[in-house]
Amino acid sequence: LKSDMQALLDSKDKQILELKKKENARELEMESMEDRVRRQETILSSIDSKKKRLIETMKLAISLLEEIDSLEGTEQNPRT
Repeated sequence: LKSDMQALLDSKDKQILELKKKENARELEMESMEDRVRRQETILSSIDSKKKRLIETMKLAISLLEEIDSLEGTEQNPRT
């Protein structure tokens, strides 16, 4: 009976160790995924910032072109 109990305890200890190993592996994987998510968020934020600057530049360029067109229109049809 004593040897059976010891075998059972050894088996349970093995199971516990295996579960702890799996838990540690999952925690490591989770940390790795969190790092990847943070890097991707940084990249997306950078892209978003560049996109906003590009939009502002395009708006300014359109505004300048419209102003040039407006000036050219007044030069071609001067009011006297």
